[in-house]
Amino acid sequence: MEEYTREPCPWRIVDDCGGAFAMGLIGGGVFQSIKGFSNAPSGYNKRLKEDPWNSIISGAATGGILAARNGLPAMAGSAFIGGVLLALIEGVGILFTRLSAEQFQPQVPPMEDPSQLGDQQGGSGGYSFQ
Repeated sequence: MEEYTREPCPWRIVDDCGGAFAMGLIGGGVFQSIKGFSNAPSGYNKRLKEDPWNSIISGAATGGILAARNGLPAMAGSAFIGGVLLALIEGVGILFTRLSAEQFQPQVPPMEDPSQLGDQQGGSGGYSFQ
């Protein structure tokens, strides 16, 4: 009985096209990503590391997408706020990493005062070889 409560044929086609487009977009994106990674040169995958810009851009995109139903000004504002929030979070993470990295720096041993070492010009240490 549920099939009879749906809209008539022309609108049903439009609704189904939207679902088919989304399914093709996701499936094609996954398929082409795998194909691209397998055909990429050997050093190319190292450039796709996790960096702060990746998080900032994804935060801005998420903010914009979640506000898409409210119009373009709301999308722009939410994208800006999302990007700023992620930039602050990444900045604090980088700050803490740099502050905590100082304790792991190699320490240079203190130099001894050369005047306290005594006379080192003998060279043989008191032994004479003749």
